Amino acid sequence: MAALERLLDQDPLIISSVIFGQGRFNAGVLVDPIAEQRFDPADATLLEEFRNKIWSAVPCHHYLILLTVLVQAHSAAHECTCTAAF
Repeated sequence: MAALERLLDQDPLIISSVIFGQGRFNAGVLVDPIAEQRFDPADATLLEEFRNKIWSAVPCHHYLILLTVLVQAHSAAHECTCTAAF
């Protein structure tokens, strides 16, 4: 798990996160919010509000831009498998 994922996963509003596009100029992150914060990510207003709530958990703003923070729709929930890969 990437260091940034570990930092994001410590945010009380996030269950888990997955970074994509590592090694590129700008990466993105898919976050799974806690049940109380779930919403339809197609709602641009709610998406912007949630991004702003968790933005302080992103320590390196030069690596991620706010628009690349995607929120997983509850209907598209997936099961994560923990690995001990190094």
